[in-house]
Amino acid sequence: MNTKAFVGAGVGVIVVGSGVIAYQVSKPTETETPTNTNVVSTNTNTRTNANTVRTNINTSTTNANTSVAKNTNTNVSSGANGTFSATVSYQAPNESNTITVSVTIANDIVQSTTLSSQPGGAQSAQYQAAFKAAYTSKVVGQNINTLNLSRVGGATLTTQAFNNAIAQIKNQL
Repeated sequence: MNTKAFVGAGVGVIVVGSGVIAYQVSKPTETETPTNTNVVSTNTNTRTNANTVRTNINTSTTNANTSVAKNTNTNVSSGANGTFSATVSYQAPNESNTITVSVTIANDIVQSTTLSSQPGGAQSAQYQAAFKAAYTSKVVGQNINTLNLSRVGGATLTTQAFNNAIAQIKNQL
């Protein structure tokens, strides 16, 4: 009886005689992960005489390694380190404002941040002060790649300007 093993493209099949006795399909993964596929090859010899039936089975195992890599194409870095800054100007009603954001990053995680501002008037100064008082705890410890704040300290326009500065910083990575 003939036994054949086939391995390729993440599929392993064992054929004995005219039938399939085992198969394994390796499904591609999203990350680069080695996959071990065991292929068993069996040779069967049968002898028959009037009184005895003897079957010898020889089995060997072969390991096949398959690796599938995920295709990632992004503009965001992996493992960014250093201190990065960006300055953004924005308009509030009848006021022109500027903020400068600086972040220190280690392995994509924000370690510290500073913000300096130039308000265009008294109302903007209040909103910028409220933002500055509340934003640090929402930024430090966060991954720079996913950092995006939403209306911190009641300062919608300052928060949007901060997010724009972070977008500029991501482009520097």
